[in-house]
Amino acid sequence: MMDYSVNPIEKKLNNDGSTSSLDLISSMPDSILGKIISYLPTKDAVATSILSPRWKNLFPIEVVPNPINVVLDDSKLLYPTEYRSNARARNFVRFVNRLFKTTLRDVSSVNELVLKCCQKRYDESRILSWVSSALRLKVRHLVLDVSLYHSKTLLHQLDGCTTLLSLELGKEFGFCLPNINFTLPNLQSIHLRNLIIFSRDHDEKSIKEFIAGCPKLENLCFTSCNLRLLGVLHIQSSLLKNLRIENSLNESRCRLVLDAPNLQVLSYCDCSARSFTFSSFKSLFAVHIDVRPSEIQLNEYYTIDVEEAPCSDDGVSQLVTACSSTTKLSLAASSIEALQRSSLQLPLFQNITCLSLGCLGFPGWILLARLLWSAPNLESLVFEEV
Repeated sequence: MMDYSVNPIEKKLNNDGSTSSLDLISSMPDSILGKIISYLPTKDAVATSILSPRWKNLFPIEVVPNPINVVLDDSKLLYPTEYRSNARARNFVRFVNRLFKTTLRDVSSVNELVLKCCQKRYDESRILSWVSSALRLKVRHLVLDVSLYHSKTLLHQLDGCTTLLSLELGKEFGFCLPNINFTLPNLQSIHLRNLIIFSRDHDEKSIKEFIAGCPKLENLCFTSCNLRLLGVLHIQSSLLKNLRIENSLNESRCRLVLDAPNLQVLSYCDCSARSFTFSSFKSLFAVHIDVRPSEIQLNEYYTIDVEEAPCSDDGVSQLVTACSSTTKLSLAASSIEALQRSSLQLPLFQNITCLSLGCLGFPGWILLARLLWSAPNLESLVFEEV
């Protein structure tokens, strides 16, 4: 069997008959080495400087022509034992401080900063100072998976940032919606994950005003957030194209108001909101609906006549009706059951060409006939579960 592998270290024959090693990788041009380094995790990219004098100044100087991505993750530095984890956490702090103060000192901009802190061993002021350093480097994409006491200082730092294009926040801290003056003028994407979202003084307009402060927002995602302190999730944006709501309404009696006329993709994988209010969608292309009753709604359901459909069923029907202009529709098993029980009629799906269905069950097959009758231009029918 032939070996096609390339050995980066080759032997060179000297004039005196002896051999010496030839490092093929180090002999590459700076521009190529810089490109290679740009794909490494930040701590590994920095570590290349100790390989030899040839590599000493490649990061970040030769990476600058390619947008720098800074990925800082302390999970690779931690040990099961408390003592060693504390020591590694201190080393992580020193490394990040040195990175921003020295290594990246002459860098004009950063494409992405990913900061993941698994340990709750870092002062909040320390984390915020790293974010501040990234903002001074004109970061475009910011991912923060950190523990904070609250979001007030963080949002104060972010307020008015003109270079930020996307923002992802997570790690189970309280996200207090900012006041009406907050703005991220060029932000296009927001992903809020594992946050307790609330508003000061229970102002129902706060989420609407927060989104209004991001006039170029196109992508919005709520994943495993806690919205029980919000009375209404009011999403109003003329440019919003993609919306995902996932596992954020289980303990909530929140109302959903969606005014996004240019929405193209909607994924709703959550409990039913207390009520739904929609504007007309002119540009819907793909919709996925996986709605189940919340614990609150189930408790209410079990206190009434079991022959009566839960109120969440009509909510699912309202959601499907609002999205009836879409081209592609995907319905999970729970949504199919809700539609079958709902007292509301199915709309006409004039534009649907592709329909994907979860597990039907016996009631679902009855609904299937109604769906096919309501979709005169259907071309593709997919059964995702058998």
